[in-house]
Amino acid sequence: MTLGILDQNHVSHEILTSLEKCVHIANETKFPANFQVKTYDGTPIMSVYGSDEIMYMGFFWRKQNCIVSPQLKLKCERGGNFYFSLYVKQHFESIWEGGHSINFNDTNWRKKL
Repeated sequence: MTLGILDQNHVSHEILTSLEKCVHIANETKFPANFQVKTYDGTPIMSVYGSDEIMYMGFFWRKQNCIVSPQLKLKCERGGNFYFSLYVKQHFESIWEGGHSINFNDTNWRKKL
């Protein structure tokens, strides 16, 4: 076992599981234009989910899925943790720019990963 990964397919399985949850959310919200998901090729240092006002930042703990681990809630407004959230947002945006968009309306999206 290396770095807590259970087998060689663990990471790809977890990515697909997370993307399937995104498909479910997109279906429930009828694919709004502002619902976007991108993938990127790189070693993550944190997970970031959010909107313009609030971000949730998670860490990749050993032997623990990030999505079920503790998350930090960051408000993207002046005051409180503004400067920390600004750094997280800048990091997220630099990764987002190089990401690959996923079109969940395309039934073959899984094959295009």
